[in-house]
Amino acid sequence: MKRSTRTSYARFVFLALVVGAQTASSAAFSAETSAAPLRALIVGGGPDPRTDAAQIEGHVHYVASLLPEATKHVVLFTDGKPDNKTVSYPDTTPEGDARSALSTLLPKYNLLSPVLLRPPQLGVAPDGPSSREAIHRAVGRLLPKAGESKSNPLLLYFAGHGGPNGDRQENTQYDLWDDKSISVHDLSTEIARLSPKTPVVLVMAQCFSGAFANFLFYEGKPG
Repeated sequence: MKRSTRTSYARFVFLALVVGAQTASSAAFSAETSAAPLRALIVGGGPDPRTDAAQIEGHVHYVASLLPEATKHVVLFTDGKPDNKTVSYPDTTPEGDARSALSTLLPKYNLLSPVLLRPPQLGVAPDGPSSREAIHRAVGRLLPKAGESKSNPLLLYFAGHGGPNGDRQENTQYDLWDDKSISVHDLSTEIARLSPKTPVVLVMAQCFSGAFANFLFYEGKPG
């Protein structure tokens, strides 16, 4: 049935829809004390270096630091290359602060300092880029192997930017690297690869994240 809930694919789905806030409750990681080891996919970064602000990097660093030591995880961030300057940060020198103040007072004159870039500081090495292909491969890596329990919980954490995906409010998108994107329906297809016995925790920390609550429905489609 099209209207059947996502519980047809997973025993439990918890959606934490976050807009512009660095948050990751320790409750989401209660599996640390469970007999079943946690698995995690963390995806972060903007569609280009200018929009990949250090705050997004902070999300990924913080969540990765909370994972229990035995967690099997995959981290996908920007272009996946740890030495490339893909993280933007503000100029905090006195001149930069002055330019920021003047740009607020005189917005028409474009007085902001140029965007500064540096390599990511995630605390862990990225396993690949923030891309559709890498997400597909990561889900495959995190699927239980022969002899492994299918009831091991899976954390999916996305931090970055989102968009309306045209006028399709029920199928908004998360922005991937190189101006690509993945929609509610696309990501729902990836989650459908999981066993019905797999508990899933999904955290979407970006704008336009509300439609991702549609994962509770078959194929991410509420109607």
